[in-house]
Amino acid sequence: MLLPQVTAPSRGCSPPLTERDLSPNTPTDGEDMPGRPIGDNPDTVKYQGVQDFLDVARRQYDSLQQLKTDRQILKFRSATENEFDILSADDTRPSKYVKLQYHRPTELLVVKVMPGWDHENLTFLLRKLIDKQLIAMNVDLECLTLNSPRIELGDWVKEPDVCWAPAFSPSKPTCVVEVGTSESATHLSVDAHGWLEAPQSPVQAVITVSFKYVSAETDENPLTISVWKKGCGLSSVDTRNNLSPAVRTAHFDVWNLAGSLSVSGFYHDLDMQIPVCANEIDLPLELFIGRSASRPGEHDIVITRDDLLWVVRQLREYRRLRGISQ
Repeated sequence: MLLPQVTAPSRGCSPPLTERDLSPNTPTDGEDMPGRPIGDNPDTVKYQGVQDFLDVARRQYDSLQQLKTDRQILKFRSATENEFDILSADDTRPSKYVKLQYHRPTELLVVKVMPGWDHENLTFLLRKLIDKQLIAMNVDLECLTLNSPRIELGDWVKEPDVCWAPAFSPSKPTCVVEVGTSESATHLSVDAHGWLEAPQSPVQAVITVSFKYVSAETDENPLTISVWKKGCGLSSVDTRNNLSPAVRTAHFDVWNLAGSLSVSGFYHDLDMQIPVCANEIDLPLELFIGRSASRPGEHDIVITRDDLLWVVRQLREYRRLRGISQ
């Protein structure tokens, strides 16, 4: 069934999300994800040992640092599980500026190269927005905030940028954040599907954030944030192992028009199956502590438009202090 096309009001909303955006089975051309079959990967290079891996990753890191590219994602084929274990283990890991994903059956190694301080600062600011609310409600001890733990999901091994897990289930994150550059925006949606659609995945929500770090001061859409959740179960005639599909439930853009920052966004009304203009991102408390808000003073986590403007302004200020503003 086609989703209604909703025309954005003149104030407060982004361009309408399309049927492709909101469909629980959104395909992504040329990409593979956890929970889905791995096809041909023409954009991969052969893994040829740790030193070659480091050379390739370092060149990409240097280009990112010098703002010569916004390409973060590298893919290596024919990386054995033993080689991946060496690359990912805490005591033998040769590089701290990459995050890894590994698909055991096909020996596919997906590498996200960190572009440096922008990535770290953005992850920190988003984490701060959420953690300060958990602390204010005195529920912060009911969950763990984890940076890049190694998580196994079916045939995949993945490392998020940051995640939260209930204290009673510390190895099973329920909310995950993936941060990327503009180049990796498509890959971020792949990551969201992967976290949510992998068999027996404990993840209930994924927050993806895309930052135009190469031209953050001048780009008209420097930051985009989306929330993805598990949708309804698929019918028995579906061929994708009856996995629960991922649905993008909210989408917000920060705009830089005529030198002025503004925010617009939607949430997806699951009953009406239409995008609805929204002023804030609402994240159920259950995603973080494993139970609903029930005690005095408890509430869902809320990220407002002002919060998103604050994030972009802080990122710009950090960049100015580092002397990289353009």
